Amino acid sequence: MNKHIISLILPLTFAFAAAGCTVNSVSDGDFYQKGLNLVGKMDDMAECDDYITLLSSSQDMNSIIKEIGGNDYSKPKAVYKVTVTTEEIDSIFLGEAGEDVDLPSEILSEARKRLVLSFPSRINAMEGAYAVASTSILTTSESFISNAGEDCSLYFYIYDGGYSACVTFVPGENNIVSATGYFIINDDLSNVASQDEFSQWLFDITRLIDIEVEDVSESTETK
Repeated sequence: MNKHIISLILPLTFAFAAAGCTVNSVSDGDFYQKGLNLVGKMDDMAECDDYITLLSSSQDMNSIIKEIGGNDYSKPKAVYKVTVTTEEIDSIFLGEAGEDVDLPSEILSEARKRLVLSFPSRINAMEGAYAVASTSILTTSESFISNAGEDCSLYFYIYDGGYSACVTFVPGENNIVSATGYFIINDDLSNVASQDEFSQWLFDITRLIDIEVEDVSESTETK
């Protein structure tokens, strides 16, 4: 196998394996703040030269990660919560496979969760393989207890400079919610200046008109 390809694949393998290793059980919590804490952890990873050297031998990837780590992610300029129902997951993702998909119910449930988790990587894929590989190295996650319901949600933390972040919250059994953070490389997302513009950006990607979007920036900044 080409050494150049291996340098892309290995970081992805290690990143996804490590992403599920951090588990913290708490009674409940503010999703906004939990997501922002994960973004802070990802920033620390991007700023750690030894960590990057350990997982990547690609100069192109390292350059992207260095740029990501050069930004301040403590105060997003806006945060939007996207609630995704089961029907919307099926429409966005499973609909791409056509009517030939016929999964058993227990497998379908797992597939829906994995499809939500893949959404940030699908956005990064629009920027190319290096964007996907670089951001995958910086992915991190944690789990906690919450009675937030059965729908999945995604919190988009918007920053200037082309690098934003997304944290997915996926509910599971026994009220355990899995939160996973990703950096997003997308200039159009960074340029979003209102909820309407964000909704339009989201529609351009998902083609869903009625997907639920909530601006949680102002309501959470004072908490």
